[in-house]
Amino acid sequence: MVSFSRRRNLVMMIGLASLGLSVGVGSLSGQGSAGKETKKPGSVTSQAIGASKDDLAVAALARAAERKAIRKIVDAGKQRLDAQRRFYEQGRITIDRYLDASAQLMAWETQLATNRAERVAVVERHLERVRNVEAREIIELDAGRSTPADLSEAKLATDKAELDLIRVSTLDVPDVRELEKRIQVLEQKLEKALKALETKDVIFR
Repeated sequence: MVSFSRRRNLVMMIGLASLGLSVGVGSLSGQGSAGKETKKPGSVTSQAIGASKDDLAVAALARAAERKAIRKIVDAGKQRLDAQRRFYEQGRITIDRYLDASAQLMAWETQLATNRAERVAVVERHLERVRNVEAREIIELDAGRSTPADLSEAKLATDKAELDLIRVSTLDVPDVRELEKRIQVLEQKLEKALKALETKDVIFR
């Protein structure tokens, strides 16, 4: 799984590559006007351009593959949560297993979310689930079918979910879609710079 920090690093790497190549084109063009440009058919420039294009293609495929894998995990997590909920309500599993299934689904859905609104909605769904558990445990405890320990665990899960909601609502994290747009812009700039180098057939030194 590619973490958000690695996505950010990818943006920075492409940006630096684009900037560096743009500067390089300007500098080498200036050398050419001064009669210092070295040209050689079949230079390593074409190899560098091909490698850079391959890297961009691999990065795009990796992003698509990552999101596809996360969607599969989310779908499996939803099925698991439904099963765990039924088992919990039937008394076949302990409360912690259902709460853990809900928390794990929230974590994966958060990674799949592409903007703050979607992340907030994910945490809100988890918070609603654990609040329902807490309310159920209060009723079950009054009826003698639960324990103070189970109620305490439900309350702790609710407190954690409320904290998660505060964090996701206030954390200033760029949207994934916005980052992907920036990557596309940088890829276009890099493509133009590479084409300029290919036209001039400059040898890197």
